[in-house]
Amino acid sequence: GRGVLQVAIDSSKAGDTLILESGTYTGSINITRGLNLLGDETSIIDGEGTAHVITVSAPDVIIKGVNIQHSGNDLNSEDSAIFITEEGDRTLIEDNYFENNLIGVYLKGPESVTVRNNIIVGSQHHRMNDRGNGIYLWNTPGSVIENNDIRYGRDGIFVNTSRNNVFHGNRLRDLRFAIHYMYANDSEVSDNISINNHV
Repeated sequence: GRGVLQVAIDSSKAGDTLILESGTYTGSINITRGLNLLGDETSIIDGEGTAHVITVSAPDVIIKGVNIQHSGNDLNSEDSAIFITEEGDRTLIEDNYFENNLIGVYLKGPESVTVRNNIIVGSQHHRMNDRGNGIYLWNTPGSVIENNDIRYGRDGIFVNTSRNNVFHGNRLRDLRFAIHYMYANDSEVSDNISINNHV
């Protein structure tokens, strides 16, 4: 059956706030309306090792203060802790803790998303190419990635085919590329700290 959190989401209205109590909620969650999902360090959303833990497919969603873990592990399906579709404009991902996910946050086509003050701990699989990126951006104009702490995994921030992005104040450690930037234009990379990365 569907988890208690998905039932709560499905019965809510745009603009509602859901406050997660302590405990573990099971993914995969699909947020289909503009909700605020708020937790603290004891609120865990666990994908149980399959698919995306949370999919955001509505604008004006806020996910704040939640522990997000155990996405699927399939690079072909781009399994992510938070996967934001092109319908997820203006999503805010803030103050969350990510661990044991393939890709941390994937912005696949939304506009003006903000990802800030998150801690993303990626895979330490011995083959770097079997790991996923911390934050992955594709065609997401106007999005801002700031003050995140990203460690392990493949590339810290990977941006492809995008424009008008800001990558500011991030701390990027023990990765392949700290910031991997391709087919991207008119963006700012400033005040980031790179430690012990291959590139």
